[in-house]
Amino acid sequence: ALYGEWLILFSLVAYLSLGSIGMQTFVVNRLTQCYTKGNLREYVKTFRSALSLYLIIVILLLLLLVIFVFFAPFSDWLNIEMSINSVARITILILGGYILFSIIFGLIVGLYDSTGDYSRRTLLINIREIILIAFVVLTLLLKGNFVIVAMWYLVLLIGSAFFVLRDF
Repeated sequence: ALYGEWLILFSLVAYLSLGSIGMQTFVVNRLTQCYTKGNLREYVKTFRSALSLYLIIVILLLLLLVIFVFFAPFSDWLNIEMSINSVARITILILGGYILFSIIFGLIVGLYDSTGDYSRRTLLINIREIILIAFVVLTLLLKGNFVIVAMWYLVLLIGSAFFVLRDF
């Protein structure tokens, strides 16, 4: 039942991924075009423009998420019984942040795609997923709660993004 509630909370915020508005493929293709032509000035300009737009979208959606988390009676709507209401609300907030930051991460990791370094992108994502699985298992063995598991998702995603940005 507890895992079912985790799935409900995660699926509730998964709709936030629609905030990417399908722009990532276009931007990565444009970055690839600039890179292959050797136009690094346009490459940086395109990346910064896309990042700025994504940041605006993410901030707006994050504000809506915060309003939803503090005012919506989702425990009643979704019949959440196993989790404490405050734990469920904090978990939704963190997972929502994870989903929203994933939008930005997709753009950042697209830098590898635009330069043809697909293997590095795949390696980074695989390593992140292996570490995530290990930390989730450890958290569950230590009787951790949803908030801790959600934090691992967000922290590892942010760490991966900083790694990519530092790598470029």
